[in-house]
Amino acid sequence: QAWYQRYFAEHPDEIKLDHYCVLLCAVWGVGSDEVTTERFGTNTTSDRRLLNTVTGELPAVVHFVSAAHWTIWEDGKATSPLEQFFRLQYPQKCAMLFDDWWFGVLIGTTHDLKIYRGEAYWRVARLA
Repeated sequence: QAWYQRYFAEHPDEIKLDHYCVLLCAVWGVGSDEVTTERFGTNTTSDRRLLNTVTGELPAVVHFVSAAHWTIWEDGKATSPLEQFFRLQYPQKCAMLFDDWWFGVLIGTTHDLKIYRGEAYWRVARLA
């Protein structure tokens, strides 16, 4: 980053910054006064886009920075701003990834030892 900052300072006419979040927007989370989601189109699986309410832009790429992917606990379950946006955007895929747990051992292609499969035990996970 230091090299990029020096180069930008030395060549301001050669580098353009995306001040309005047209291409890329780095966010801490969704649901604040600056960043929210809007529904577009009729596609039921991915019809929400992140909207920068300050600039009015819908960035093509969103980067959740720093604490946006740190674990927070809500109603006894682990989540994060990134996971909350993913759940809003893709509810079925998010449920498949995060709502059920499988614990066991896979031994080659012939044996699998299932110890547990079912609803996540968040109280146990919080102890770790």
